[in-house]
Amino acid sequence: MLAEYDVSDPAAWKKRIEDEKLDAKALRKVLRRENGRPEPGRRKLYLKQTRDSLRVYPFAVNAATPSTERKRIATLLRESAEFVEGL
Repeated sequence: MLAEYDVSDPAAWKKRIEDEKLDAKALRKVLRRENGRPEPGRRKLYLKQTRDSLRVYPFAVNAATPSTERKRIATLLRESAEFVEGL
């Protein structure tokens, strides 16, 4: 599993796994977090637009929200405003 994440010091990770008693799931989570990989899963759905309707799902944005996600939300909100104005 460590090879999948390009770990530079496997011996240090082995010690950490033993010290923290990490199981496979917890280890994957730590490796993703520390290697900057995004958490797996579905992309967040903020808005759903069809030809003749718009549905907005509840969401929150704050300073801790990654800038790429904030930009995506801003773009979606601009597009939604244009859609509503065009109805």
